[in-house]
Amino acid sequence: MFRYAQVDKDGRVFEVGEHSAEIKHERVILIPPDFDPWGKRWNGTGWEDCEPEQVPVWIDNRQADMDYLKMMIGGAAE
Repeated sequence: MFRYAQVDKDGRVFEVGEHSAEIKHERVILIPPDFDPWGKRWNGTGWEDCEPEQVPVWIDNRQADMDYLKMMIGGAAE
């Protein structure tokens, strides 16, 4: 297995994963099994520490959708 960090255009890590095949891409960096790339930036030749970006907030709309449906049918879906 090969372990990789995928980086954005600024070199910041946004995904870490394992693949059974070797991947050759400028934004997919091979990393050792014990290396934690989170909070690091790939500068083209090595890793450097960087300030973490704000983590996107995942909004779960399922409850809001259920409340809306209940309201539309008069609360009978309880």
